[in-house]
Amino acid sequence: MNLKKRYLPKILLPLVQFIFGLGFLTLFIYGIIKFSIDFKIELLIQAIFFLSFIGFIAFHLIYNFLFYLKNISFQENGFAIFEYHKLKTSKVDYNEISGFSNSEVYFGKYTWKSKSLVVYTKSNGVFEILNNYNSSNDKFELELKKHKIKYYGFEEYSTGWYFREYRFSEKLKTTANNTYK
Repeated sequence: MNLKKRYLPKILLPLVQFIFGLGFLTLFIYGIIKFSIDFKIELLIQAIFFLSFIGFIAFHLIYNFLFYLKNISFQENGFAIFEYHKLKTSKVDYNEISGFSNSEVYFGKYTWKSKSLVVYTKSNGVFEILNNYNSSNDKFELELKKHKIKYYGFEEYSTGWYFREYRFSEKLKTTANNTYK
């Protein structure tokens, strides 16, 4: 019996985000070429600010597109997640999962938010699956509950220095350290 199920990423929002990111990247490259051909010292400060702004927007849009878009497929003994920003597939068995929680991710200063599912592995790995970027988050959660994976509850969003900090990963680190001493 083959239980392979695939949950493909939602395509509309990431596609629009990627197209805008490529547009800003093209504008950034065009600005560099145009400025280097028609160099005028009085436009130097304006060009630096303009290119920095356009470059930041292009990077932000393309990075978010690659970071949050994931392809998930379930098999009989676990699931595989293909992460586009790493260009790598991670396979996780059900017995390697310590638990999961629900959460929300905020973009900007509470301008836009997305529900997410955070999966914790016993090796302190964390997978976050956003509802706006991946289809069937509810089915994914039901699949985890069907295999009796521990549910940690709702987890508030907390920012770290660069990446998000996960509340239950610290608990796993201390448990793992106490177990293996």
